[in-house]
Parts: sequence; C-alpha cells; structure tokens
Amino acid sequence: MDSFALIFCFALIPFVSSLQTASTEWGIDLCPDPLEIDPCICSTEDYDINFDCSGVLTEDQLREIFADSFPGTDARKLTIKDNSFLTVLHDGVFGKTQFIEVHISGTNIHTIEAGAFRGSYDRVVKMVLSDNKLISFPFGEVANFTKLEQLDLTSNLIDNLRKISSDSLEDLFVGANMLTNIPANTFNNTPQLKRFRAGRNTITSIDDQTFSTLHSLQQVDLTANQIKKIGRHTFIFNGTVTSLYLSFNSISSLGENAMMGVTNMMNIESNSLKTFDEGVWRPVLEDGAVVSIKNNPLQCDCDIRWLIVDDQFLSQIMSGATCQDGTLIHEIDPAYFDYCIATTVAQNTEHYDFD
Repeated sequence: MDSFALIFCFALIPFVSSLQTASTEWGIDLCPDPLEIDPCICSTEDYDINFDCSGVLTEDQLREIFADSFPGTDARKLTIKDNSFLTVLHDGVFGKTQFIEVHISGTNIHTIEAGAFRGSYDRVVKMVLSDNKLISFPFGEVANFTKLEQLDLTSNLIDNLRKISSDSLEDLFVGANMLTNIPANTFNNTPQLKRFRAGRNTITSIDDQTFSTLHSLQQVDLTANQIKKIGRHTFIFNGTVTSLYLSFNSISSLGENAMMGVTNMMNIESNSLKTFDEGVWRPVLEDGAVVSIKNNPLQCDCDIRWLIVDDQFLSQIMSGATCQDGTLIHEIDPAYFDYCIATTVAQNTEHYDFD
C-alpha cells in the first residue's frame, strides 16, 4: 500500500507542475476577476499574487475588496502609493489576506490601527510605510509580526518611539520624523536588530547604554539631529557595530568612554567639537574605527598632541579635518607641540616643595 502511494505521488508531480505552468500562462485562478477588485489591480509573478491599490478612493473600498469572502488569502505584495484620499487604516481593513511585503507611501494616512494587518501576523517580512502623514504607530503590535525583518517609517510625523519587542526585526528606520528622544529601554527586546536609522529628527539626547543590549547591531545613524552632549557610556556596543553616524548635530561635549565598540566607521562631521580629548577618542581608535571629524572648530592645542604624534592613530582620521584656523591636522608638525611637554613639566614642578 505504501509503495502504491509513493508511485502515485511521483506520477502526480508532472501533472501539478504542468497545471501551475498553465495557470501562469493563461491566468487561471491566480488573480480574481478585475471587476471584483476594481480599482485595485492584480498581477502575478512566479506564482505570487501582487495587489496595487493606489487608485482606491475610500477605506470602505479596501474593506469590501479584501472581505472574508475574498477568493485567495495569500498574496505576495500590497502597494498603495501617491494616494491623497486614504487617511486611516482601521483594524481588519484587509480581512484575512496575508501579505509578505507591504509598501504604502506618498499618502495622507495619519493613523494605522493595531490589527489593520492582522492577517499578516505570521507572514509579513517587510513593511515600508514611508512618506505618509503618520502621527503614531502601534509599536506594541510589532511583537505579533513573527517574521517581520524590516519596518520603514521614514518621513512621517511620529513623535514618540515606544518600547519594541520582536525576535525577528533586523531593520528599524524612523528617519525624518519628529522624535525628540530615544527611551533607554526601547530596544531591550529586539535581539536581532542590525540597523537603526533615525536621522533628520529633533533628538537632543541619548540615554546611557541605550544600545548596549543589542548583540547583533551593525549600524546606528543619528545624522542631522540636535544632539549637543554625549555622556559617558552612551554608545557602548558589543563589537559588532561597523558604523556610527553623528554628523550634522551640535555636539560640543563628550564624556570619557562615550563611544566604544565601533569597528569601522564613525562620522562626527559638522558638529561643534573644539577638543579631541584622549580619554574620549583613544578607545575609539583602538577599536579600529576610522573617524571623520571635518567641519569642527578644533582648537588643536595640547589636547590633540597625543593624536598628532601617533602615526597609526592619525592614519585613522579621514582626510580633510582641519583646526579652527584652517590648518589641516595631517600637515601639523609634531614638533609644534614640544611646548606642551615643557608646560607639563613646569606644572608638575609646582607641586613639589623644595624647602
């Protein structure tokens, strides 16, 4: 009996394969009747169904199209772009339809309720919700998306980043929103997070060790915010971070050991740094990072001597860095700092009483 079943299965494979090919070539049972889903458009690719609903006029249209009676609940991709009519996506609007990718951009949507994509909890991998009018996002729901790897909320109006829990999330992009801070416990339960991008917000400070629990983290981008001070132990990484971007802020003060564990690139261009203190930067360079410090008003006093006299460390500073007077730091003669040694000796002598 088992042998017969095995032979029957093998005999069935060519038939199923030919049927799939015919379905693709003839459009059989892959997309529903165009009139039933108008104004959404259905297309197929490699047995996957894709829906473009950019032309919908109301949320009710979406709800009717993706009702429970919808003939197929599995889809590859949902696209809604450049749509000025939709403003809200309520709970259950897509029924039981499951998407692997969701791309919604260039719309007036300001609210996405928890449950809007409940049918995709166990299937969606990528959600791009950029360039909309979102004032918030149900971050607490992220834990329900068990396969979600990328969440892109770039260019919205979100002003609050809440605690996120996810065992699958690798990319979180929240740049060009209205965030003012990143709570210290935001990433405590995101063990797979690799890339965090939050440039072009109004973030003024980062709590100590905000990222210290992330053992998979590779990139942090906080370009073009309003950070003025970085305290001790703010950016403590676990040796996996290859790049940290802090350019175009207003950073003028850094505590000792403020940044540790960056192995490749650190960009702190266009800030307000006047000093290059050894206690701050030696650990960074010892970790192997290449640092770009162009467009900072460095005073190039004795505090920078330790860097200028060390060829290895100096080679890790990208070209173009200048002192406040315009002198390229790579062209400073180390002998210029001889007076620093003499000054140090004199200061130490004053501590002794020879009487």
